[in-house]
Amino acid sequence: FFAADNLLVALDSTMAAGGGRVDLAHVQWYDPRLPPSELVGPRVLEYFSQPDSNPFYDRTCNNQRTLQQTSGVLDPKVLHSLKGFEYAVVHSQEPHLHLLQRQYRFSDKEGAVAPFNVYYMVRGNVFLSPDVASVLNARLTTALHHIQSAFDTAAGHTRFEPARGHTWDLPPADPVDAAYREQLKKKFRPNPFSSGRKDATQQRARHLRVEALLASTRAEVQQQQHAQQQQQQQQ
Repeated sequence: FFAADNLLVALDSTMAAGGGRVDLAHVQWYDPRLPPSELVGPRVLEYFSQPDSNPFYDRTCNNQRTLQQTSGVLDPKVLHSLKGFEYAVVHSQEPHLHLLQRQYRFSDKEGAVAPFNVYYMVRGNVFLSPDVASVLNARLTTALHHIQSAFDTAAGHTRFEPARGHTWDLPPADPVDAAYREQLKKKFRPNPFSSGRKDATQQRARHLRVEALLASTRAEVQQQQHAQQQQQQQQ
């Protein structure tokens, strides 16, 4: 049962257009006949429930069956008494933002639904909310692209010398990019507490490096003095 419903939802996420398939994740729907300021209360679902123009609306859903049974009035009691797919408003910031959910109802009890799709309506413009897998895939793809670009840039400027080892002769920074970064620094000032803590951490790290360098220098000096004393004793 659930496998069949998942298959129906997967098939319903696309629509036929011009003999091809259009991904609804890249579709925006808007009806100019109703001003966005009037999208309050029951009018949100009435605006969404347009089977002839809204590609996100399923004309076989319980909302449409309820409208046919009640002469165009969406009665919640009749809607919740039907099993199957329905649309419901789950969050609103009237009149500009609304979240709608396509869900499967098992019974007339409260909460006896399983969500399948989420749509967000911004000033009358309806979009299909992406799923978590699509968001993670897009973020990871973007991050990997920038990491790979950084490695490619560094690999193109690497140099090797026996005396110095590997070095990177990177090109100078773009002045336009440098000016933009300075503007960002002025616009987004860091937290004084975190900045102070970071400065203290960096100062302590520098102090430890200086102490390690001094200890290494003392050891080298002691070894040289010991070697000189041995040479003088041998002579």
